[in-house]
Amino acid sequence: MKHHDIIDMVNDLLDEQGEVTIGNLTFYPSQILKQCDPIAYRITVNEYIDNMIADLEYDLERLDTDIDGDEIQDIKDNIAELEDCYI
Repeated sequence: MKHHDIIDMVNDLLDEQGEVTIGNLTFYPSQILKQCDPIAYRITVNEYIDNMIADLEYDLERLDTDIDGDEIQDIKDNIAELEDCYI
């Protein structure tokens, strides 16, 4: 998974309630958060990544020992890719 994919998913999650109109201007919540509070935006992205990693680690812990080693390696590779996406 690429960094921009994570950002797109977080933005979609933040924007799912729709746009915000202020006067004659319309913004997406993700734009507002990113511009007005970049630290909170970064925390939101990183928490999203944390949750995805936690889900994969849970899957890894629950895997049957008979599972193919390739599947285990795929999960570990996905975790490593996500760790590279922190902002």
